[in-house]
Formats: sequence, structure tokens, C-alpha cells
Amino acid sequence: MPSKKSRVRARNVQTGIEKRRRTRVELIAAAFRVFADKGLEAPVIDDFILASGLSRGTFYNHFKTREEILKAVADVNTSSR
Repeated sequence: MPSKKSRVRARNVQTGIEKRRRTRVELIAAAFRVFADKGLEAPVIDDFILASGLSRGTFYNHFKTREEILKAVADVNTSSR
């Protein structure tokens, strides 16, 4: 049977994974709204940061460019069909 310390560590890892997933979903949802409002070419990274209410560092932890977040929005939109 795993020790209490290893169970706590495993739970913390799982919590971190879930938090990261939720944050990515929040960013993608905000990006969807921004692209819907401004079109595909006009938005800049600051638009996604402002719309999501998350920090610039958080944005860059998930996406390096505007094109990466556009691809993520397109992938989510395509997979939900």
C-alpha cells in the first residue's frame, strides 16, 4: 500500500493537471469570443489576456503565439461536431 506521502503527492499532481486543463479551456473559450468579435486576423495576444482575465505568463505557459491559440480554437470547434 502506498504511503500517505506518496498518495498526497499523487493527488497534488492530479490537481495540478486538472487546474492546467481548466485554465487552457478558459483561454480557449476567451479566444473563441475574441475571434468571433474581432475576426481571425485582428486580435493580438493582449486581447486574449484581457478577455480571459488571466496573466500574460499564464497565456504563454499554454500558447506561444496567436496562431497556436487559433489552432486550439479550431481543433475544439472541429472535434465538437
